[in-house]
Amino acid sequence: MSEIPSDSALEYLIPVRYDAADHSLTILHPNLSLRPGDRAIWAFEGVPADWTPWVQFKPGDPPAGFLGPFASLAQIEGGISGHCRADLTELPVTYTYRICIQKGVGLDWQTTTAAICSQQGTLLVHAREPAPTRTFLVRAEREGRLAVEPLGVPFRSGETVEWIFDVPGDPALWRPRINFGRYAGTGAVPNQLLGPFTCLLYEQGKVTGLGNSGVQGTYFFEVSLISLATGQVEWIGSDDPAIDNMGPIWDPVSGGPGR
Repeated sequence: MSEIPSDSALEYLIPVRYDAADHSLTILHPNLSLRPGDRAIWAFEGVPADWTPWVQFKPGDPPAGFLGPFASLAQIEGGISGHCRADLTELPVTYTYRICIQKGVGLDWQTTTAAICSQQGTLLVHAREPAPTRTFLVRAEREGRLAVEPLGVPFRSGETVEWIFDVPGDPALWRPRINFGRYAGTGAVPNQLLGPFTCLLYEQGKVTGLGNSGVQGTYFFEVSLISLATGQVEWIGSDDPAIDNMGPIWDPVSGGPGR
């Protein structure tokens, strides 16, 4: 079976935070909704050296096995990654899981080991169509200057926002960049680099914002293009365009039903 996601597949980044004071793991967005073919990445923060991350699926209904809804699970540096199976047909279906870290292997009397687990979370696999995509078109206004249309878009959980760069020359010679600057709101922005999103996906001539931080307000941004030859910003736009984050009408990461 293929593990390569389709063009419509989404990627979800779920932070997992380790608290050294009380030796606990917290999944920041524990209830995730995804579709067959989507990818989930649990990114760990503050985990001590020599501890290995893992995800455990609760036995029962559905009979998840150790892979849950995934075709495979990858232990990567600082996290876990898995592609949701594309052949799941009896939908929607919910899997209960928890995140763990372990030092050593085995729990017998002859082995020095330890394990810490989070509270349980859920993975809801559904067949709904993805929410709308909001699009900014970035064009060359004059030499060295970029213009963004429209100047602003609304943004709700479950939606994605994309920037399409249409500039002269070979797009392979440029790296697009989105810089979030001013924020107009009353919340605490968890990551200024990501603005209202939990993930920024970079491609040739395109940037896509995925996941909703859940912090409502207006996020102003600046677009730019960096020359691969010189490493310098050679095209830049104003900091007037903005995204109005309307907040989590669904869960903050995936757009599934709130809990």
